[in-house]
Amino acid sequence: MKKLLLLSVILMVYFNMNGQAGAHVHGGLLAGQFNTTNLTPEGTTHRGWRVGVDARLNSGKMFFTGGVHYFKYSFDAADGGEYFKTGDSFTIQKGRFGLGWNLIEIPLIMRLRAKLMGSINLITAPDDRDLPSQYERMNDGYASLDFGLGVDVLFFTIDLEYEKGMLNAVNQAPDTKLDYWSLTAGVFF
Repeated sequence: MKKLLLLSVILMVYFNMNGQAGAHVHGGLLAGQFNTTNLTPEGTTHRGWRVGVDARLNSGKMFFTGGVHYFKYSFDAADGGEYFKTGDSFTIQKGRFGLGWNLIEIPLIMRLRAKLMGSINLITAPDDRDLPSQYERMNDGYASLDFGLGVDVLFFTIDLEYEKGMLNAVNQAPDTKLDYWSLTAGVFF
């Protein structure tokens, strides 16, 4: 029985590391800022959390990747604060697609990855949210470029990403692109 269990674990690890195609379910923390100090004063960030799933298609050094994500973040910027107490918050539903690369691989044990993705981000904001006077309302969505590094250890994953806003997130307001750093952990299967 022990040998059968050991063989099952070895096969699971083998297929998870050698079979590039699969899904990556993850969650984590994020901190971001608008390009204007009117919405994000100097030294502050908008904090929150995210969950999502990304898929990897293809095998080899380069692969296609895409995913869907859900963010919840505090609209009020702070110099500290908690990630899960978002208070007056907004949500983002994200769809993204791009390319990934395996930079370093130790078969059956570890893989270091990089990725570049384009995203469409849909914003849901409370109707009664009071924005500063020069900003009337949030846009329904915006686009971003997502850059990231990740590591797979067996079937566990950790990813560090930077998301650079390409379009303004506030309606008819210049310099309101939204940029984020996020750190997530999850499993690949």
